[in-house]
Amino acid sequence: MTLTWSASTGTPAPIGYYLVRTDSSNVAAAACATSPGTTTSALTCTESGIAAGTYAYTVTAVSRSWTATSVPASVTVAVQTPTELVFTTQPSNSTGGVAFPSQPVVAIKDGAGNVITTNVSAVSLAIQTPAGATLSCTANPRSALAGVATFSGCAINKPGSYILVATDGPLTVASASITIGIGPAARLTFSVSPSDSFVNGKFFSQPIVTIQDAGGNTISSDTSSVTLAITTPAGALLGCTANPRIAAAGVATFAGCLINKSGAYTLTASDGSLTPAVSASFTVSAAPTNLAWSGNTTTVCTTPASGTAFALIYNGCSLVLGISAGTFASKLMLADASGSPVTNLGVDLTVTLAPVTGSVSPTTVTIAHGQSVSSVSSTFHPGYGALGPYTDTVTASAPAVISATAKLNA
Repeated sequence: MTLTWSASTGTPAPIGYYLVRTDSSNVAAAACATSPGTTTSALTCTESGIAAGTYAYTVTAVSRSWTATSVPASVTVAVQTPTELVFTTQPSNSTGGVAFPSQPVVAIKDGAGNVITTNVSAVSLAIQTPAGATLSCTANPRSALAGVATFSGCAINKPGSYILVATDGPLTVASASITIGIGPAARLTFSVSPSDSFVNGKFFSQPIVTIQDAGGNTISSDTSSVTLAITTPAGALLGCTANPRIAAAGVATFAGCLINKSGAYTLTASDGSLTPAVSASFTVSAAPTNLAWSGNTTTVCTTPASGTAFALIYNGCSLVLGISAGTFASKLMLADASGSPVTNLGVDLTVTLAPVTGSVSPTTVTIAHGQSVSSVSSTFHPGYGALGPYTDTVTASAPAVISATAKLNA
């Protein structure tokens, strides 16, 4: 509150004033930061932070050693009750992710429309109808200073028309509508990161890089070139069908990308002055070396299998020579040189089965991405000639791995 008084008249003229405030319990206190030793030459002062109640104020004029004190003036201090919030500064139009040029300022007022300068409560801002958009500010909620909450750094990431709502307890107020547009290209992001793969094996999930504005919106008109590189190569080389890759509608879709050395990697995408992007981490592992039989069974054959899971041999596989032969059924497995299973990190692998003279069904099985064993078995019926030979072999083969064989002797 503001106190005013008239200047003291007479001789000698006063050189300053000090004020004393006395409450209803007759307790006196210095007022307006004045005292007999700290006077003010002004004829007005401001008191703040005073509890509600009735006070008696006196003003004492001082001139050297002379003083003159006014009669007490009764002042009643009432508590201002917040009744409304008001946007004293409205947010302004902007682009995605870029701070509004005009930042919101919200005042806390009483029923008479006066700013409550003693109020330091927290005011929150939110989008009235977000529709997937996000509001970010340097601080939100924001504590009021002298009844005014001044926001900074506020931005909305997605294009559209929006209204902000300020809230302080039960009080709310809506801003004027603002429009957020798509801004200029500012950054890159990996829409799809490369997946784990084998050495010299194409990533199952090929990198896709999107060109965005500061709010993460795709710049669909952008056709610039995006370049991929291994973030920390450590001697490894990255190969792709095309690198750099020209974006189509703001998206650079890479193909045929692979790395020639095992290890853990990330890729970095760059495009001129745009903020580069780093992919999720992925692992490049040694490729499987062999196909092996898995879960194999036979009928008729009288001896257990010999050999290895890569090359099986069965004997006694005919009831009557050249007339009734046994069968061999098995799934196919990706394996390392020791015969341990290896999960397929690449595209689905087609395995082809071919007998020498007999028949096999089905003639192809698939070891799917993320699996080490085919989902189905293939059955081999050996073919024995009436006069021999009394042996037949089925061979399972696939690109870049050593074939598996199974020989059934009569």
